[in-house]
Amino acid sequence: MTRGDEEFSYRILGWILHAQRILTITELQYALAIRIPQTVARDLDHLTLASEIIRVCGGLVSHDPSSNLVTFSHETVRPYLEENKLGSLSSHVVLGKTCLAYLQLPQFQDPLGSNGGWNLRRQFEFFGYAVHSWAKHVIQSKRELELEELVVNMFFRSSARRDAARATRQYYCDAPELPLIHFLIETRLLYILTSPTAGNKAIQSMYVSVLNSTNSKPIGTKFSGKWYQR
Repeated sequence: MTRGDEEFSYRILGWILHAQRILTITELQYALAIRIPQTVARDLDHLTLASEIIRVCGGLVSHDPSSNLVTFSHETVRPYLEENKLGSLSSHVVLGKTCLAYLQLPQFQDPLGSNGGWNLRRQFEFFGYAVHSWAKHVIQSKRELELEELVVNMFFRSSARRDAARATRQYYCDAPELPLIHFLIETRLLYILTSPTAGNKAIQSMYVSVLNSTNSKPIGTKFSGKWYQR
């Protein structure tokens, strides 16, 4: 196995280990094609063959053609990786960044518009996983400035991205539309604004701005009878 094969196999194994559900081989192919921090649409036209993904993992991964699911080939693989290889594998930080980078592609900026709309989205097999799981990966990551800045960029620095993200969640996840501050509370991500990484003053000022614009109560207030925190 070459050095390149070894690094690629660690990316694959990290995705299978940390994914929030079992992935299809097609979802995995798209995930592996995404470049961080910058992905362009043409990157998704060059997917790694399923046979190559299985080959570089040296028998640790299997693909069931009937279900299209990709899993570890034996029940002992997961505990072995958790005990011995976690430092080398793609982490929740990487998976979270990948999902957010994917959702910020131009195709996903006008979810209810006339330029392809949802029919276009359904052509991108990784979309459903990214919408459902990006926040879960962020929550399971250690505090990491670059990842949290991606979240802020997604929801606060661009009104088009913010509206698209809220619309995709409402449509794809069959979830009610929520004010932005309440969406962050529900996804357990409000800590990014209330306790910015490395005391990031720009993010903290955004939190104050959001509170003022939504007439939301400051952190420390009960919502629906519960305390919301990370």
